[in-house]
Amino acid sequence: MKKIILYTLILFLTVSNWGCKEFLEEEPFSFIAESNFYQNEADAQAALTAAYTGFGRASNTLYARDILTLAEVPGFTAQELSVESTLDNFEWVPSMGTIGSVWSSSYTAILLTNTVIEKVPLIVDITPSIQDRIVAEARVLRAIHYFNLVRFFANVPIVTASEPETLEPSNMSTAADVWQLIISDLQAAENVLPASYGGNDLGRVTSGAAKALLAKVYLQRSGLAKYSPVPELFGVSGVDEYDLALAKCNEVINSGVYELFADYVDNFLHENENGKEIVLSVQYESGAQENGLFEYTGIASAKGAAGGFGSINSPMAFTNTFTEADSMRLKGTYITSYIDNNDVPHVFPGDGERGHTRKYKGDVMTAGDFTSDFNIIRYADILLMQSEAANESGSGDALLGINMVRARAGLAPLVDMDQTALREALINERAWELSFEAHNYFDLQRTGKLAEKNPGKLVENKHYVYPIPLNELDLNPNLVQNPGY
Repeated sequence: MKKIILYTLILFLTVSNWGCKEFLEEEPFSFIAESNFYQNEADAQAALTAAYTGFGRASNTLYARDILTLAEVPGFTAQELSVESTLDNFEWVPSMGTIGSVWSSSYTAILLTNTVIEKVPLIVDITPSIQDRIVAEARVLRAIHYFNLVRFFANVPIVTASEPETLEPSNMSTAADVWQLIISDLQAAENVLPASYGGNDLGRVTSGAAKALLAKVYLQRSGLAKYSPVPELFGVSGVDEYDLALAKCNEVINSGVYELFADYVDNFLHENENGKEIVLSVQYESGAQENGLFEYTGIASAKGAAGGFGSINSPMAFTNTFTEADSMRLKGTYITSYIDNNDVPHVFPGDGERGHTRKYKGDVMTAGDFTSDFNIIRYADILLMQSEAANESGSGDALLGINMVRARAGLAPLVDMDQTALREALINERAWELSFEAHNYFDLQRTGKLAEKNPGKLVENKHYVYPIPLNELDLNPNLVQNPGY
C-alpha cells in the first residue's frame, strides 16, 4: 500500500470529534469537492487510500504512539519513562490525553471508512470486482478500529454514516452490538478479498487478514466471557467461540500464504516489510506517512543515542525473564548495545539500562528513522492463537502452534502440559514473542490476569477497560462513563 503513488486531493469529508469539526486533507494538486468526486475507479481508490491513512501518519499518532502505549504499558512488558506514570500505576482518569487521542483518532478513521462503504457502491464507472474489493477493504479497516474501541472502552457509539454533521449526538451503543458489527464486517470481507497482492498493492488487507482478525475477535470474546471479572460490561456473558477461533486460525495456517521468518529479527527490517510472516501491518513512508515510533521507544538522546526519547521501555522484571537460550528474541526485541557520544559502550542487559526496543529502528539505529511499519498481526501470533484456542476448547493439538514459535526462537518444545500450565505458558510466550506490538494488555484482559501480572499495583476490576474521555462526555451528554471512573 505504501508503494502506491496515488491521487492527492482534498476530500471535503467533515470529520467530527463529537462536537468539534475539522477537515482531513492530503496535500492537494487540485481542488475536488466531495459532491463531484465519486465518479470512477480512480476516485474510489483515492477514497480508500484516505481510509488507510486513518491508521496514523505524521500528524496522527493512533498507531504511531497511542495504541502501543495503552496496549503495552498496563501489561508487564513495558513501562513509561517516568516512575510517576499514572498509566503504569493504574491511576487512570478520564482526562488522560492518550485515551482521548485514541477515541477521537479512531472515530476520525471510522468516518473515512464509512465514506468508502457508503459512496463507492454508487459509482457506475468502475469494474464490479474492484468495487467489491475496495468496499471489503474498507469494512476490514472499520472492523479494526471498532475492535480497538470495544476492547479499550467496551460500550461505545456505533457510527456507520459518512456525514456525521447530519446526525444527532449518538447514544452509547452496547458492546454486544459493537462486536456484531465487527464480526459482520469481517465476515462480509473475508471471501471477497484476495489471498495476497503483488507489486504496488502490497500492504493492502487480504482475506488472510480478515480471517486472522475474526480469529482474534472470537478468541477475545471467549476469554473475556470465561476469565474477565466483568464479562457483562463487554457484552459477552456466556460466549464460547473458541472452536470458531480455532477454525479461523487453521484457515489462515492451511492457506499456505504465510510462514515464519527463519530469524526473528527479520520481522523488523525494512527490507522484509510485507514479507511472508506479516499478516497485517500499518504502512509508513517518509514524509506525511511516517511515524515517530523509534523516536518514542528508542534510547533517549540524553544518553548519547540516536535521537530517541525512551518514552516507553521494558522493566527489568520482564527483560530478566528471557532465558539465555532465547537470545534470538532478546536481540530482536531490544537494542542490546550502543556506544554513546562520549565513546562509552553500553550493553543490555547487564549495566542497569532499561530495555529499549529495536523493533522500530529499522536496520540500523539512525536518528530520524520514522518509517518502520507497525505489525498488527504476524503469523507467529496466529500460531499462538491456534494453541490458545485449542487449549481452551479441548480440540486439536494445543502444543503445535506454540512449539513452532519456540522452534524458530531456538527453544526446546513444550511437552505434557495440562490446560492450566499451557495457559500460563502461552501468556509468557506471547510476551516474549510479541512485546511492543500492542498485545500484552489485551492478553491479560482476555485471560483475567491483569492484577496477577502487576503485583504491588492497585489493579481493580475497572481497569479491564479505560475511562471514556472527559472531553467526549462534555460534548455528548448521551455517553455514559464506565463503572468506577
